[in-house]
Amino acid sequence: MRLIKYIVKKIIRFLQYLSQEYAHPCFYDAEAREAQRKKEQTCCEASEVIRRHQLW
Repeated sequence: MRLIKYIVKKIIRFLQYLSQEYAHPCFYDAEAREAQRKKEQTCCEASEVIRRHQLW
């Protein structure tokens, strides 16, 4: 019984290691694109607010 628990724990640790070290690159690309899109959107909104405020 202890041996089975030990093996299961080792398998879980190995899978966690793999998921951290070898995550699919497209996941990072999608995440980076989303962050860039949000950054651009925030900059555009801030620019619009500044322009509106200066016109008043």
